[in-house]
Amino acid sequence: MKKLSWASKLLCRVVQSGKIPNHIAFIMDGNRRFATTQNLSRHKGHLFGFHKLEETLQWCSELGIKNVTVYAFSIENYKRPKKEVQTLMNLAKKKFQSVIDDPRFIAKLGIKIRIVGERSLIPKELKIIGAKVEQITKQNTKGTLNVCLSYTSRNEIVQGIRDITSCLQENKEQSKKKNNNKDQFLNNNQIDTNLFDQCLLLSDSGKPDLLVRTSGECRLSDFMLWQVSDAVISFLPAYWPDFKLHHLLWVILWFQQKEKSKKNNTNQTKLSQENQKILETIKKKRAKKIDKYAQLYDQEYLTNK
Repeated sequence: MKKLSWASKLLCRVVQSGKIPNHIAFIMDGNRRFATTQNLSRHKGHLFGFHKLEETLQWCSELGIKNVTVYAFSIENYKRPKKEVQTLMNLAKKKFQSVIDDPRFIAKLGIKIRIVGERSLIPKELKIIGAKVEQITKQNTKGTLNVCLSYTSRNEIVQGIRDITSCLQENKEQSKKKNNNKDQFLNNNQIDTNLFDQCLLLSDSGKPDLLVRTSGECRLSDFMLWQVSDAVISFLPAYWPDFKLHHLLWVILWFQQKEKSKKNNTNQTKLSQENQKILETIKKKRAKKIDKYAQLYDQEYLTNK
């Protein structure tokens, strides 16, 4: 981990005199265009992008930002040339494996890593390695890195709906077995926006306070559409590999300025007892899936070493 200069630390302290976002989301755009401008291969452009993420995590840790979400790979990206998709998947696999082999960087930051997206589309080997990373970092408490891999917001919303309706169906089947006409667990009338908020894949980190997109594109590209309704959004012209500390400090200062004029509507209604049950059930099911693939890592990788 590269140490920050005293000047960089001083600038961070100045910015910390104002409100620091609890959750910042990044659309890491511009790797390919960066590579073109530098006469590099696309592979090199994406590699620079991965290195920039590591650097950005260090800056966020220094500033006290607890939750970081990055748009690493969209479901739509599967439409790119097969060679490029394979390159990205291999890079992700290598980076996750490096966390397993040498967890010192992540351990020093104290962050847990969560993979968010349509897991059924992720190649099996990457899915297994990613699950192991989630397992070995889940006890870290200083912050969270959400890696949106094989993700779109619409798919996240659909997954939330599927999970809720699955619990509804299970409830009905349990009621039938008990010859009970009254649902003891959940009924349609109890489903509300508050429950749905918390059943989304990214709910554990809360809604983002600040969303940053690099490369000059001014669109959200199906990223966290449900969650960013009240977020401060910044579109920067710099390509992601060119993203610097002064860019981050500038958008946080801009966030602080916007926050002064924004009404505080962040209070979340407490879930009812019935809705809390469904949330707990959904989270347990998701955790079991991660543990299942993490066990496969132990069986297929550790036994071969």
